[in-house]
Amino acid sequence: MSAGIKAMGGIAAVLAVGVVAGCSSAPKTGGASTSGASATVPGTGVGRFYGQKPTWRPCEGKSGFQCTEIEVPLDYAKPDGRTIRLAVNRLPSTGSARRLGSLLTNPGGPGGSGLDYVFSSAQKQITSAVRARYDVIGIDPRGVGKSSPVRCLGDAELDVYYTVDTTPDTAAEKARLRTAAQQYASACQANSGVILPHISTVDAARDMDVVRAVLGDQKLNYLGLSYGTQLGQVYAATFPGKVGRMVLDSVVDPALDAKTSAVTQMVGVQRAFEAFVDDCVKRSDCPLGTDRAAGLQKVAALLKKLDGVPLQSKQGRPVNDADARIGLVTATYSPETWQFTRQSLAMAFNGDGSGLRVLADAYRERGPQGAYSNMQAANLAIGCLETKAAERTEKATDDTLAATVRTSPLFGGLNMGLPCAFWRVPPVRIPHEITAKGAGPILLVNNTGDNATPIEWARAVARRLDRAVLVTNQANGHGVYGRGPCVNGAVDSYLLAGTMPPKGTKCQDHGSLF
Repeated sequence: MSAGIKAMGGIAAVLAVGVVAGCSSAPKTGGASTSGASATVPGTGVGRFYGQKPTWRPCEGKSGFQCTEIEVPLDYAKPDGRTIRLAVNRLPSTGSARRLGSLLTNPGGPGGSGLDYVFSSAQKQITSAVRARYDVIGIDPRGVGKSSPVRCLGDAELDVYYTVDTTPDTAAEKARLRTAAQQYASACQANSGVILPHISTVDAARDMDVVRAVLGDQKLNYLGLSYGTQLGQVYAATFPGKVGRMVLDSVVDPALDAKTSAVTQMVGVQRAFEAFVDDCVKRSDCPLGTDRAAGLQKVAALLKKLDGVPLQSKQGRPVNDADARIGLVTATYSPETWQFTRQSLAMAFNGDGSGLRVLADAYRERGPQGAYSNMQAANLAIGCLETKAAERTEKATDDTLAATVRTSPLFGGLNMGLPCAFWRVPPVRIPHEITAKGAGPILLVNNTGDNATPIEWARAVARRLDRAVLVTNQANGHGVYGRGPCVNGAVDSYLLAGTMPPKGTKCQDHGSLF
């Protein structure tokens, strides 16, 4: 599952018009432990990239925003070789008080578009007090959006790919799934082979430092969401002396191996879906009965039925059990989706898969005209690149899948990472047990009922980082900042004045992010 705040904003937008992204698999990491004593200055040969002067222009069709491109090396080990250009936008500070600099953001994924986040969700999530003092900066990381995006299958091919049964029960279904995974991996190599080895989190962190310098900031002020918290941690490990005010919202634990990460994330998904069911059974329009056990059993029966006989939908594409599972995962991201999810389930029990189709398409970022963003392709490519070779094999994938099914029979069988077993690009090593020694204080915020980044991850990272405070919010959903006065006050005090909240701070903000 892609762990992204940006996908939530898209889902909320569809819901707002009455019809309705990510975690494909949680970011998998491997490699040597890093304490944070890495380079604090540009490496040999990359200095010319730090000296760029950006040319800002109005963003097409986006009043009040400015856009530019910043050049970076494709391969930091060969800075005199091929280069790529990062798409960057900014929402200029709005206040008359002293400007505090730039606030770089990342909405998660991996694969979430930073440009889209700043164009839409950032204005609702980041408070007006912070926007008055900072230029809010969005970056499409390399491999994402408008920055040399990873391309695998075309839109029509993806429609076919998503019809494949990801919970195979027969030898024929298993063979079809394996073939589809091979074809997906081969298509990524054929269409994006040049960029695939160079889209790691370390590469993205080095890009952020170039952007920081080009924007004229001595320190990196940063708001990272979901996977963006892993990117922030890697930046702090690589450039500890350049860390300014860093907020990590909905925290990924990069120390976990692939299997542990998948299993613990599935604990969060199951827990969050049960919260949805608990809420549903109290309501008059709930199609799940009157208690949790009965509700979960009814959902399981629906998925089993769809495994054999897909539902028809008004969109003209049948809904199979994989579509339904992905659609229902959407409900675990935010209580804002719960009403529509109840309606979608009621429709499904009456033979209409249209609501579940909307939810699945929103998660996969399929537009109304059938065009997909590259979110899921980038998510998979980055995840595969950062997965150890031993964890990529078909056997390792099957073992992880079995473990997640035991944890969550409803959602553990999503089996979205199988193309990694056929990935040709050698894995890269990224920092995992990050302490960020030498960096400034880092503020962490996490909901206790988060599905994609369980609270256990945030607690582990808070213990590991050299200087960190964790604010826990007693609420469901993925994403914290923007939900209410307690969390907003803690984050704003830090971003605006550098004042960290007391350790052990707890909030109970249940407001909507979008």
